[in-house]
Amino acid sequence: MALIIEDSQKVTQRKIPVPKNAQKVFGALYNALEPSMGKNNLKNLKNLATDKTYNKKGDNSDKANGKEQGVNYVNIDVAKKRKERWPNDPLQQMAQGGQLAYDLYDKGIERARSQEKVQPVEPPKPTSNATEPPEVKVKTIEKPSGTISYNENKTIYITEEQLIKLRHG
Repeated sequence: MALIIEDSQKVTQRKIPVPKNAQKVFGALYNALEPSMGKNNLKNLKNLATDKTYNKKGDNSDKANGKEQGVNYVNIDVAKKRKERWPNDPLQQMAQGGQLAYDLYDKGIERARSQEKVQPVEPPKPTSNATEPPEVKVKTIEKPSGTISYNENKTIYITEEQLIKLRHG
């Protein structure tokens, strides 16, 4: 029974960046294999070796991400196809980029799939339990002008002017 993994649109829209050092290795390998194998057999290798973007969807503007830095990208769909069609013959594997290209495709696809599974951020839990404040005992004094209430645990300081106002109402 075959295992079929279908990726979401978010995953397939991601791209795998090809590092500069790997581009140099792919370029040297292309130059070494071109006289013996011909250009038609080395299309994938040439694509990995150069910064030029031929026949790539969505790369029409010069201000696309990474273009100003000269970074080459491989789409996830393209990487999946190349990995599925990976040859068994060691010479043909070298024509596709060797183990370095295979690992680049494999790790890039794995990274794109793992980025999709990020859990949403949960709201923070309360740090303390909601407790009710203790009851405050309040005493009241009846006066002709109204009632005065005060906390029996607190000391109240009254100025002379306030005392005169209390007496005269």
